[in-house]
Amino acid sequence: MQTESGEVMRNNAHILSAVSFHFSCGGFFGSYGNVTVKKEGNHAVLTVSPSMLREGKVEDTTKELTIAEWNDFISDVFSKYHIDDWNEEYINHDILDGTQWSVKVTLDNGSELEHYGSNDFPPNWRSFVKYINNLIAFSGVEF
Repeated sequence: MQTESGEVMRNNAHILSAVSFHFSCGGFFGSYGNVTVKKEGNHAVLTVSPSMLREGKVEDTTKELTIAEWNDFISDVFSKYHIDDWNEEYINHDILDGTQWSVKVTLDNGSELEHYGSNDFPPNWRSFVKYINNLIAFSGVEF
């Protein structure tokens, strides 16, 4: 995977330089939610923002993570789900309405690693979304 500046990401130093993670997923007829995890000093803040179209709770839900939980999370994102091997874009032009998604990791040097799609997904997408759902189970939101 490359940063916006063209730098190739292939080592743990880059994993440790991540300062935020953002995931969004939704569809034309369904809800569209966001998950953001930001490293803030000696902890991280996990924010789940449900869609305004979702019935029931529409306010953001937050949870503080320890720095160890942040490190485990961001390490899993790269090591278990290999987002550095994902294409930048996954688009199925044969489907007009469906699921749109994006994943963005921001590094401490300001570089952003972005992946997005519309009705097409990386090979390990289902297990990745299951992992995100487990992470945010406390919020009542599910993708």
